[in-house]
Amino acid sequence: MKALDEMDNAERIKLLSWLFDKYFDNRPPKDVIEKELEKEIWGEEDE
Repeated sequence: MKALDEMDNAERIKLLSWLFDKYFDNRPPKDVIEKELEKEIWGEEDE
């Protein structure tokens, strides 16, 4: 806890954001989202 008390707000926000992304965010990785979006726009490659 002492380390948290010594951090400034920007460092705390970065830490909380990292913890959220690591443990609570269940979205797929960005590259998976981009591939799915590309398929929606352009369709399957074999069509």
